[in-house]
Amino acid sequence: LLERWDCEVALSAGPAEALAAATPRNAPHILLLDAQLGDTRGVDLHPRLCERWGTTPATILITATRDDGLRLRALELGWNLLTKPI
Repeated sequence: LLERWDCEVALSAGPAEALAAATPRNAPHILLLDAQLGDTRGVDLHPRLCERWGTTPATILITATRDDGLRLRALELGWNLLTKPI
């Protein structure tokens, strides 16, 4: 959908790939971040990515979990929350 709107979309297969690709030259304007990435939580990966980018993009946390604590944490961080299925 985003590509049909002429958005440039970069995908990563997991945290290691995302970190390896993150450089100041390719920081996104918007980050769609899954809440659970295997053994890594999205909220833990986010600061590491932002450090590599040198900026903090607007973030949308995506989750299948209907968790009030996660919703509150996203709100505290200034993120939007999108629940699956989308």
